[in-house]
Amino acid sequence: MVLLFLRQNPDLQSVIVSMREKLDAHFKNRLIASPVLEVVENPEEPDDRMLVLFATVQLPISEGLRKFETFCREWWFRQQAFREGKLDVHVGFSEV
Repeated sequence: MVLLFLRQNPDLQSVIVSMREKLDAHFKNRLIASPVLEVVENPEEPDDRMLVLFATVQLPISEGLRKFETFCREWWFRQQAFREGKLDVHVGFSEV
């Protein structure tokens, strides 16, 4: 389903590559594993789908949230894919 979504939205490919680089920079390479892409459907509108990048970062929650807010403010919220609702990013935090 991810590949089909990317074929239908080829402009997202470069944004995803940039997003990974920006996440690495903002979180100083503290990603626990490679981010995962998943197509998520709106349960209220079955034709409304978006691609979501899920990532987990090894940081205390308070520090991770500060860094994620900076990532969003400085880069993510300025991306057209975000504004169009085609792509989103979810970051979880682990102190392990």
